[in-house]
Amino acid sequence: MRRWFPFAFFLACAAVLAAALYLPEPSHDPMRGQAFPAITLTPYAASTPAPDTELRIVNFFASWCTPCIAELPYLTQLSEQSGAQLIGIAWQDKPDKLDQWFATHGNPFATTYLDADGAFGISLGLRGLPETYFIAADGRILAHHKGPVVANDIPDLLQLLDNES
Repeated sequence: MRRWFPFAFFLACAAVLAAALYLPEPSHDPMRGQAFPAITLTPYAASTPAPDTELRIVNFFASWCTPCIAELPYLTQLSEQSGAQLIGIAWQDKPDKLDQWFATHGNPFATTYLDADGAFGISLGLRGLPETYFIAADGRILAHHKGPVVANDIPDLLQLLDNES
């Protein structure tokens, strides 16, 4: 019995670790329902500041982020179908890099801000790119989407936005 104990203990630890790594994150987001902070960042040269009084989709992206390119059509679709204003926050990026990125991929954002030092994103708990916040007209965070928005996400996100409009 004693010679099997280390092996059984190892298997139990491995099972717990595997479950922790592969189970989905809890759906509870502590940011949901909280007020999204006022964006006091510098607007990108080709942008005008966005009003805080309408339904918004706030997307953190960067010119060096490959998944950010892949989600652009889906963010555009969400914005067009819901009527929400699409706002981009370029995280730890530079205007000259954004110029090149927008020239290549287009600029779907109604307004783009620069978070050059990354402090604004970090204050919101940004863990990686892309991340997207869905904001109600009254400024409440409706949802926080981590990772790229993909086709499978569209129906649920549209329903969320439609419920608020």
